[in-house]
Amino acid sequence: CKLYNYQKLGVMFSMSNGEGVLIGDEMGLGKTIQGLSTALLLKQKKGAKNCLVVTPASLKFNWPLEIEKFTNESYVVINGKPEERISQWLREDVFFTIVNYDLLLEDLFGGKNLKVKIDDSPEKLAKIAKTKTKAEIRKKILEKVKSKMWDIIICDEVHAIKGTSSARSRCLKSLNGKFRMGLTGTPMDGRLEELHSIMEFIQPGLLESRVRFIQRHAKTDFFGKIIGYVGIDDVRKRIEHCFLRRLKTDVLK
Repeated sequence: CKLYNYQKLGVMFSMSNGEGVLIGDEMGLGKTIQGLSTALLLKQKKGAKNCLVVTPASLKFNWPLEIEKFTNESYVVINGKPEERISQWLREDVFFTIVNYDLLLEDLFGGKNLKVKIDDSPEKLAKIAKTKTKAEIRKKILEKVKSKMWDIIICDEVHAIKGTSSARSRCLKSLNGKFRMGLTGTPMDGRLEELHSIMEFIQPGLLESRVRFIQRHAKTDFFGKIIGYVGIDDVRKRIEHCFLRRLKTDVLK
């Protein structure tokens, strides 16, 4: 397909960052096509053989539509019953593997911790035990997928991992990827600790440890609550080589 000039710039910007990039263009400017184009160019120029796309469930089937519309690449969508998803994960004949956050956690990291209550019925306890057993078996079978080195990992709506302590954030950051790309239309002018969490996925270590980063840039009240930030220009300079954001008013005429 033919890209707009600002989309070409986004792809070239991404290609110039060896480790990872964050594209924060305003909604409607075609972040998905920039992600696809970057992945295909990495395949052509760098020999990339696979790309993991992690996305919210609501967008999971948008990616196949875009892939079919603009490329000739093969893909698999991780979907369906748990036992069906195992064979999907193990496929080696596709370039794009597309999965939503919840199924990534459920299949590769054992899923949610099912809590047992005192008043649970024997039937419910048996069901919980069965579910846990199946999850552990699936996790063990897919251990090699969990530890796999992906050539490309694209995280759509990457602000979904803005919380450092969330299981979603921890699991996604533990995946191995040679090149990591984050896409988000949410402005990055909010809480700096959330930006730090996202950048730990994009380029780990770029903004030093979370504790030192907060100590350096956060202003707190008597109780330790963050009430403001300092040195924002310094943060902006440190990420400008791998963070690109455009607004519609900037690029569309």
